[in-house]
Amino acid sequence: MSTRLRRRWLAFAVLTLALAAFTAAGCGGDDSDGGSAGSGDESDALKKVGKGEGQVNLIAWAGYVEDGSTDPKVDWVSDFEQKTGCQVNVKLGTAGPG
Repeated sequence: MSTRLRRRWLAFAVLTLALAAFTAAGCGGDDSDGGSAGSGDESDALKKVGKGEGQVNLIAWAGYVEDGSTDPKVDWVSDFEQKTGCQVNVKLGTAGPG
């Protein structure tokens, strides 16, 4: 496997793990809409997970985590922050030289 391919694979793996952690851990918080389509009380699950840290740090390629700074039509970060109270901190990643 070439060095370039390894770097791309590593970048993809890191992004995938970061997004999985972001989705799984989130920031915790209140589910004000009364739950989702699943069965059971989600508030019990939130108590078991524990209190969130209030922020999530992401490394993402440009265009993957949109906060409306480049185009307000694709802003999903602001809604997420508003609904969850979780601050999203993004650092743009690069694939590296090659």
